[in-house]
Amino acid sequence: MTTVFIVSRQKLETTSVVPNPPQLPLATTIPSSIVESVPDDRANYQTIPLETISSNLRGTDPGEVALNAFGKIATTSASRQVEVAYPQLNQAIVTITQMGVSNSTPGFRYRVEMSPFGRSILVSVGSPRVWQIVWAGSQVKCTETKQDWSPACR
Repeated sequence: MTTVFIVSRQKLETTSVVPNPPQLPLATTIPSSIVESVPDDRANYQTIPLETISSNLRGTDPGEVALNAFGKIATTSASRQVEVAYPQLNQAIVTITQMGVSNSTPGFRYRVEMSPFGRSILVSVGSPRVWQIVWAGSQVKCTETKQDWSPACR
């Protein structure tokens, strides 16, 4: 079972309506500093090298791109929750939490950070934005009883 939550831009509350992400003007250039703007949130995750991801790193739906990269569930008894947040106009953060995956590691969580990719003068203003994964990390829940998530089980 997959549950999808869309998180609003500033308040980070879950909603049941899937809003379109805010649109940037086509001539906007995204500063590279945006990619490194959330290092504290990354500290609790094990970095996943992007070159190890076999799926496409780009697409118009951040949740779908992240699920294609990290949403594989091996067992039917597992559950999955997906949260998509747009904390800034030029940033999408997708969190995928999978529980009941295996007895040895009851849970996995992935954080996938995305930014808009490219621009084209041939694309109309109303066209969907293309998002690209710029960073990804994982956490594990090592035991059923502990609520703590960590970069790795010890």
